Amino acid sequence: MEQHGFADFLRRFTKHQQLDLQSLNGAIGVSQMGLLAAATDERPDPAFVQRLAGPLNIEPVDLLVIAGLPVPDEGQAFDQAARGWIPRLVGDFVHISARGRAELIQLARSLPCGQSWQAVTNNRRREQYDTGPGAKVVRMLENRNLDWVTSAKLVHHVSGMAIAASTIGALGRGEKRLTPELVAAFDRILNTPSGCIAALAGIPESVDSRWPDANGVAELIWQARFVDGDHLRRLAERAVSLRDQSPV
Repeated sequence: MEQHGFADFLRRFTKHQQLDLQSLNGAIGVSQMGLLAAATDERPDPAFVQRLAGPLNIEPVDLLVIAGLPVPDEGQAFDQAARGWIPRLVGDFVHISARGRAELIQLARSLPCGQSWQAVTNNRRREQYDTGPGAKVVRMLENRNLDWVTSAKLVHHVSGMAIAASTIGALGRGEKRLTPELVAAFDRILNTPSGCIAALAGIPESVDSRWPDANGVAELIWQARFVDGDHLRRLAERAVSLRDQSPV
């Protein structure tokens, strides 16, 4: 049976990335034995996990999720009313030229971030997730102000696969397993290094050659996560304009 502990993830991910564990140990100031011992703890120290994020090139909030730890409230202080604009934005983004994509990402970076929103909490019973890889992927989606509906729409935009919002919930509750195709789709949505989602799931990804070009999608979503609804609407309007200017 595939193991899904934090230490298991680190072993698979560092192997895929061909990372030198000795260099990683030096970067965070612990020995290899100390690294694996700390990662094997049932509840790793959050400070230790966040120290690992830089050398692994994984966002700290995502590595906390992978380690099975809670994300600080400030990491999920989103305008929930804004999230509906994200799939609309991406739906046009995948049909825009490379120059237009670069412009939209730069615009997203320059937009003001709302700091007064309350952190998203999952109090409804259906959103109480388990501890498996599917649940961790869903929590990583939530780190980007995405819920079940917006996540399902994004899977369609980056892969052409049609899935129900309830499928995202089933992944979170452990009622459905990640597939190689879903691993590949989420890899396009989440700005994680190559092989990260596959290492988390313990299975390889499978990309269909007919899928649309998703270059830049994950970065756009990451930059847009804290933007309020009004500014995201304007960004989406610019995306429509750029799509109209792009060759068919």
